[in-house]
Amino acid sequence: MIRALAALLFVGCAAQAVVPPVNVASGPPSSIKPAPAATVRPRSVPAPQGSGVIAGTLRDKQTGDPVVGATVVALSPALQGEQVVISGDTGLYEIVGLPAGRYTLTIYYNDYIFHRSYVPVVNRNTTRRDIRLDEEAAHRVWLARIAAAQRKAQARRSRHP
Repeated sequence: MIRALAALLFVGCAAQAVVPPVNVASGPPSSIKPAPAATVRPRSVPAPQGSGVIAGTLRDKQTGDPVVGATVVALSPALQGEQVVISGDTGLYEIVGLPAGRYTLTIYYNDYIFHRSYVPVVNRNTTRRDIRLDEEAAHRVWLARIAAAQRKAQARRSRHP
């Protein structure tokens, strides 16, 4: 307890310490020496073997209008984690810096989820995938998943009353 009070008192005194003014025109006092310039040495990091790009345009299947603001997620065993982009005003999306491999694109838009599997990425190349989003089909899939989940829950309840 006494140490805590002493520490608070010390901090309180340090906060109220008065620093003498420095005349900026005459420069810093002679007792203050500038730090030596830092030497920056380049690190020898191996260059990446290359990377690829997945790009395309998202459009509504019924109207042909660009899909703006959709979230596009790229997943692959070749990628640590995931890459995420948002489609722009023209429906354009571009995912850069992808290691070579096969990717699955998952698109989230208007509470629906769309998947495109087996999208190949080759080093130093752009894979073009223009995608037409069919909200009616996504709605049917969504309803089918809900019905399957309800059937599964009902089966569990009937086995364990």
